Amino acid sequence: MSRARMLSVVVALTTWAAMLATCAHAFDPITWRTIDCGGVSFATAGNLRLGSTIGQSDAGSLAGGAFTLRGGFWIGGQPGALDVGDGPVAPRVFRFYPTHPNPVRSQSRVTFDLPRSSRVALAVFDVSGRAIRRWDYGVLPAGRQERVWNATDGAGRALPNGVYFLRLETDRERGVHKVLVLR
Repeated sequence: MSRARMLSVVVALTTWAAMLATCAHAFDPITWRTIDCGGVSFATAGNLRLGSTIGQSDAGSLAGGAFTLRGGFWIGGQPGALDVGDGPVAPRVFRFYPTHPNPVRSQSRVTFDLPRSSRVALAVFDVSGRAIRRWDYGVLPAGRQERVWNATDGAGRALPNGVYFLRLETDRERGVHKVLVLR
């Protein structure tokens, strides 16, 4: 056998042995030894001889956890699912959505996401920076929150046409949106 051919066989056998060693780590009570000697195969190159199973189980069908071993191959189990459940999922980041509709005629929806429960306050300012109205909602739970603003000041009077700013503040975040009131 030529030296190059022998070297390629040794490399192939070494790669195969490394693959088998990697596959030998089981996470169920069934261990690698349960399928050992089920159908031994040997490969020889020069003075190297490699022996391994060909994937047949010793005693037919074996079970461990949610899996079954038949003929050396894992069958069954449950399809994997990650982070799926019933009900709403808490957002990962704070987000203050633009009010809708904008421009506002009679009322507008204010929507925001809280990644964790937080103390929340909302305020309306005119273009000069003067506070027109303020709400302190206290501590709200994590998740999507929605409030309705009827385009009125703190005394309940309808705001005149113009540009206003809504500022939402939490324990850690702050967001501002420009709103146009057109009656």
